[in-house]
Amino acid sequence: MAESRDRAAWNRTFAMLAGLYNPNRAKGAQPVDPMRFFPWADLQAKGPPPPSAADRATLRSVFPGREK
Repeated sequence: MAESRDRAAWNRTFAMLAGLYNPNRAKGAQPVDPMRFFPWADLQAKGPPPPSAADRATLRSVFPGREK
């Protein structure tokens, strides 16, 4: 619950940061995406690791069926 509250606060914060930056940026500069200020972006980009060969072999033995 605390993490959700932190994320909600950051949602407002990085939206305001982008809202302040974009109208005041230098001429010719590209507008910034609000997600650039998102502190958990690196955590969301990573997903679960892919299954290893041993994991796949275990799953094939537990769930027999189609072969490659």
